[in-house]
Amino acid sequence: REVYHEKFRRKLIDTYEQTSVSVLNAGIAGDTIFGMEQRLKRDVLSHNPDLVLINGTINWQPDKTTADFRQALIRMIDRVRSETQADLILMTPNPVIWSSQDMHRLFRERIDCVRDLSAKQNICLADICGIWEEFLKSGYPLRKMLSNKTSHPTKTGHEVCALELMKLVVEAE
Repeated sequence: REVYHEKFRRKLIDTYEQTSVSVLNAGIAGDTIFGMEQRLKRDVLSHNPDLVLINGTINWQPDKTTADFRQALIRMIDRVRSETQADLILMTPNPVIWSSQDMHRLFRERIDCVRDLSAKQNICLADICGIWEEFLKSGYPLRKMLSNKTSHPTKTGHEVCALELMKLVVEAE
């Protein structure tokens, strides 16, 4: 009930009362963009979605580069566009506390990649990381915004995601 996609679903129902709304969360904890790409047909495209959210920036495979990430994301975007009539929203994740500077650098590169592809391919962007970073500038500690103190958002963090997604849907009308 407290994750962003469920909060988003409830907001859609409240806003569009005359419309049937269902949400399929095809995410798998710990999965990477590469695993998501492998499952795209079975777990997403086969359901003929009206809207596809792609949020696959946090988890990573050490043997892959940011260029590999970019190419996988481009292939997924191309497939959603060519095989469905779905609208598409790219998402940046919430900030994460990394154990190494190298992992933090790679994370930032992937976030920049998502932002760049959104702009270059004219895809709607839910810049969750940007929203959180603005809030963090006020001095609130990131660890207090993460339920596990490293990566998973609190209920409030999930609400921020749902509100941003809802704002984008309403603005698109």
